[in-house]
Amino acid sequence: MAVHTTQVDGITHVELARPPANAMVPEFLEEIANCFEGLGRNEDARAIVLKGNGRVFSAGMDLKAAADVTDTAASDALVQSCNLAFAAVYGCPKPVIGALNGHAIAGGMVLALCCDYRVAPNANALLGLTEVRVGVPFPEVAYNVIADQLRPDALRRLIQFGENIDPQLALEWGAVDEIADLDHVVHRAHEKACECLNIPARGYREVKLQLRGATMAQYAELV
Repeated sequence: MAVHTTQVDGITHVELARPPANAMVPEFLEEIANCFEGLGRNEDARAIVLKGNGRVFSAGMDLKAAADVTDTAASDALVQSCNLAFAAVYGCPKPVIGALNGHAIAGGMVLALCCDYRVAPNANALLGLTEVRVGVPFPEVAYNVIADQLRPDALRRLIQFGENIDPQLALEWGAVDEIADLDHVVHRAHEKACECLNIPARGYREVKLQLRGATMAQYAELV
């Protein structure tokens, strides 16, 4: 298993654990999808912190594995696994706080944008949507999430030029919500998750659906 869950003071911590960079392959993405679909139905999971292990949140797609995808069926399966994982996190009815404990690049940054709130490190971390630089278009769910979460100028500059930016610029562009010292990113995300426990679960779920329902409806049309 490459996705681990633990309970910390009533908060569910979900750790991406596919070293060294939590790079994405279909099996890993399916684990993420299954994890969040289960947590969405679990009444004991009242708020969630999503983090990476080590010093990387996720470097995105495993390019070595992707290079082995040579037929249409395998390519379609890879795209579908991306869609399932991103939709499961983005549409989770519980508060999902992203603890970006290091680099969040390409699909890793998409996964971060699926979270409701994002804490980035005050450190030498790279955040970016670099698909254009390897000639890869965004899966439709990924693009819809990005377009929904980023303001137009940040969207254009991040996806058209594929440049990685530092956390401070990401904060200025609205791609993350706050910055914390590297060793306190997970702690701060946990604090934010605890704050969410003061919001009635039904109210949070219904308002989140109002905010994200249109994007999720677009995903439903794809499957």
